[in-house]
Amino acid sequence: MKWLVFATLVACGHPATPAGNGSSTPPGDTGACTKDDDCTLVDQCCDCNNGGGRIAIRADQLSHYTAQRAKECGGMVCTAVISTDGSCNAEAACHEGRCAVQPHLVDNGHASM
Repeated sequence: MKWLVFATLVACGHPATPAGNGSSTPPGDTGACTKDDDCTLVDQCCDCNNGGGRIAIRADQLSHYTAQRAKECGGMVCTAVISTDGSCNAEAACHEGRCAVQPHLVDNGHASM
């Protein structure tokens, strides 16, 4: 449950870093964006090959997220099962100014690229 709260806070852009990062985005806001390229998908505590899922964050917050994930998920035990979570077959996109997980578009049963 602890990882879910952490992932939710990170996905929602909860401020978690000190002020003064030099950007126009609020400090620690891991989800604010202006274009799709601002965003990237990252694993939750457990990755898609181990029963977990992914969330979208700002690409420039990857190292911060990775460090926080290591602290928050250190004691997490993941199941050895392929996840069916929709985020495992998705891409990161900027939606209404926030990084979001966007399912791949499907056309006639085939994912489009």
